[in-house]
Formats: sequence, structure tokens, C-alpha cells
Amino acid sequence: MVNLSVKDLIKEFPGGVRAVDGVNFTVSAGSLFTLLGPSGCGKTTTLRLVAGLESPTSGHILFNNEDYTTFPPHRRNIGMVFQSYALFPHMTVFENVAYGLRVRNASNEDIRRRVGDALDLVGLEHTADRRPSQLSGGQQQRIALARALVYDPSILLLDEPLSNLDAKLRVQMRSEIRRIQKAAGATTVYVTHDQEEALSISDVVAVLHSGSISQMGLPHEIYEKPASAIVADFIGKANFIDCEVVSRNQHSGERCLVSITPECVIEVGRCAGEKSAFADGRPALLFFRPEKASIAKTAVSRQSIPCTVTQILYLGESVRYMVELVTGENVSVALNRRVESITEGDSAFVITEPADCTIYPYEQKAMIEGGN
Repeated sequence: MVNLSVKDLIKEFPGGVRAVDGVNFTVSAGSLFTLLGPSGCGKTTTLRLVAGLESPTSGHILFNNEDYTTFPPHRRNIGMVFQSYALFPHMTVFENVAYGLRVRNASNEDIRRRVGDALDLVGLEHTADRRPSQLSGGQQQRIALARALVYDPSILLLDEPLSNLDAKLRVQMRSEIRRIQKAAGATTVYVTHDQEEALSISDVVAVLHSGSISQMGLPHEIYEKPASAIVADFIGKANFIDCEVVSRNQHSGERCLVSITPECVIEVGRCAGEKSAFADGRPALLFFRPEKASIAKTAVSRQSIPCTVTQILYLGESVRYMVELVTGENVSVALNRRVESITEGDSAFVITEPADCTIYPYEQKAMIEGGN
């Protein structure tokens, strides 16, 4: 198995546009590493640079500490699954999977054995004689994966492999891709814009923004402790509220009190940014997840924020309360059941816990509102 290291990678296109701007990451052998971000953030370009389909402006790509930056694609032993699957419609499933082995001049006996093993791995050995047009979208996706794995690639690259499937099948195929990847032991780089997909299958996630990595870490770290308001806004649902720092605990360097209104002061468990951004009296941006808050008819603790319930949305597995604060800001609260005493139009309180609240420098508000 191969370790992949990307160091100070830059890709600049004509006109001075930097699609990739100083990207650094390492993928441990056998792990699944995901590049996550919106369209145009540089994730697919980064994948193409690793594959050798694009040449970097500067930086290095290393396989097991050997510099592969200038190697052509055929010398990198890359397995790649494209968004479109790129199966040959005139070939059987067997011949599609065997294609890479035939190009490498493998023997017929070796081809039969390895194609059989690859189809067995993806659970489609019974489709060997069929054409791609006779397969479902999920089956075609698995055949594309078998074709990429059949010659034991050093690195497996997947570019939005589930984007052409319907929502229900995408969810089913997530776990299937994870199972196949682990069974194959393939060092894998996975590209997606789907946050839930990335969180559910990845060992490590890197969130890209404007060609650079905004945050990299374990899936639960990215979700529970986003490093910036941009990451918090992109990953999952987010509530943002204007506030002002009242006092900061100089000993912990984290916990502080913030005021939403002069009468509403709550404790925040995390300050994400330079200390100077959170001096007493400075404006800040308060963040918490909808599912990390609750709603009550009365103020049950110091962590109670007064509001008016504007809408109650029953979503089956959850109930979403849309509320308006006295400041005019809108906030959502997601619960697993209705609060029977609260109806639309009622006055209520959003209840938070300090550990679930983060503040960011106020300057980051403009970045999320601008969609940058």
C-alpha cells in the first residue's frame, strides 16, 4: 500500500486564476481521504494533479516519499472512477473490467482470475456477460469501481462517483463504496460536494475553499468544531447570531460571556480565532447547530434566548422550529419530537449549552453572506 503526500501544490491557469493554491495533505496507506467543497473550489483539479492528468504550476506529489510530480499518468498506477463511469457500451462487463489488464499485457489466465476476484469483491460476478446498458446505475458504478481496482492500483481516485444516482441509491452506495475500499485496502482520494456523504465514509476530510484547505481532520472534528464560519456554514445546518463579547476567561482562553441583547447574556464554550478578535466589547458571530439546541415555553437556564415561533415543520424523523429573535434574526431548532405546549406565534426560548456554542470573528460574517 502507498502513502500519498501533496506538498505546496499550486495550479494556475491562464489569466492568473489559481484553481489550487498551496494545498498540503497526506493520505495514510489504506485510508479514505475526502476532498470536500462546493463547485469551483479546486477539488477536482487537485485530483487531476494527483492522477497526472494536469501538471502543477509548482509543488510536489509523492508516493511513498518518491517524487511523482512529473511522472505521466501511465507510470503512476492510478485507478480512477469518473462521475460518468466511462464504461464501454459495446463491451461486456467482463471485458470492461479486463480492459486495464489487457492494456498491461496480462495473460488470459491472470485476466480471468483477477476479473473474477474484482467482480466478486463488488458483488456482481453474475453480470459478467451483460452489457452496461443492462445494468442499473448502482451496478454500473460498482463495475467502474471493479475496473479501477482490478490491477491493484497504488492510489484509487474517485471523482463525484455517486452524483448521477438518485438520493436513495446514493445513500445505499456510500456504505458499499466504504466496504469495497476497506476490503481492497486501497489508498483512496474521494472528491465530493456532498457533506453527508463525506462525513459518513471518510477517515479524514479536507474542506476546500477557493483553492485552499480551510480545515482538515476527522469527520466528527470537522462537524463539531469547525475552524471558521465558512466551514460551519458549509458543513450541515448552522445558526449564526450577532453578539458582543462581554468578558473572556483569560485563564481558559476559550469560555466567555456574550450578549445578544443587553438583557440576554449567555456563555460560549469556544472562541475560534485570534484572541484579539474577542476582546471585551468587540462584536462577534455566535454559532450553534439546530440539533444542539432545544426550545421551551419558559427560560429554564441562563442559556435561554427569547424568541417568537414563526413556523413548525414536521419532517417525520425530526421537528424543525423556525423562530425569530428579538433582534430580528432567524434561527432554527431541530428536535426529535414536538413540544406540545408550543404552537406557531407563541413566545418561547431557545435553550443552548455552552459547550455547543462557538464564536467567530465578526469579520467572517461578510464571507458567509457573500457566499465566498
